[in-house]
Amino acid sequence: MQIPRLQLNWKWLAAEVFVVFFGLLAALQVDEWRENRERTEAETRYLIRLENELSEFLTEQQKFLALLNRNHAAVKRVSDSLIAGKIPAGKEAEFETGLIYVAMLPSMNLPRTTYDELIASSTLARLNSEPLKQALSKLYATHEYSEKNFSWWRIGVISLERDLAPFVAYRSINREGDDFGVIHAEPTRAASYSFERLSSSALIKNGFYWASDTHSDWVGQFRKVSDLATEALAAVRAELRER
Repeated sequence: MQIPRLQLNWKWLAAEVFVVFFGLLAALQVDEWRENRERTEAETRYLIRLENELSEFLTEQQKFLALLNRNHAAVKRVSDSLIAGKIPAGKEAEFETGLIYVAMLPSMNLPRTTYDELIASSTLARLNSEPLKQALSKLYATHEYSEKNFSWWRIGVISLERDLAPFVAYRSINREGDDFGVIHAEPTRAASYSFERLSSSALIKNGFYWASDTHSDWVGQFRKVSDLATEALAAVRAELRER
């Protein structure tokens, strides 16, 4: 009579082990599902923040690029006029702007708080979208290159501004402020100069030739940043649509 009872106990034990095992397995699956859901929600929050930051950056970047283009056109006007030996009619104001802003090569910060958090939390590495990861990497690497070379880029134009001291007299005037927010406002400074003296100086003529080239490079660099930011924003939005 004991043998059947022993066999029955083993069956109950096996059943209990089976129930406990699958109960633990189910619990682990629930935990994994919860972790995946929380991780996905965290990734989505990061992506939404990144979308907002890049969108705001691109809005301000349009004003910033307009300012850089204005400066480049004005500096090129000075260079072309010095080479030609005359200022074209109607371009006197642009020529004066070039004298005033020859050393103005401003930089614009790219928001990177969310990007840095994505990297620090390993969230970026877990994202499935390779195009998104590549777009972000190219964008921030390009902007970082611009920032690292910022001082080197300005050396020539700052030197030229100093060389202009014997030739140009600057004065303040009462006009609307000229800044990133009011890029089309007239300068708050004016310049008095002798075109004959400027055009007779090889130092100034050559300086503006290279300054024009520097401003062109600066515009090109930040236009590249703008294009990459546009690509990154499109990749972020594509990833958000998949969620």
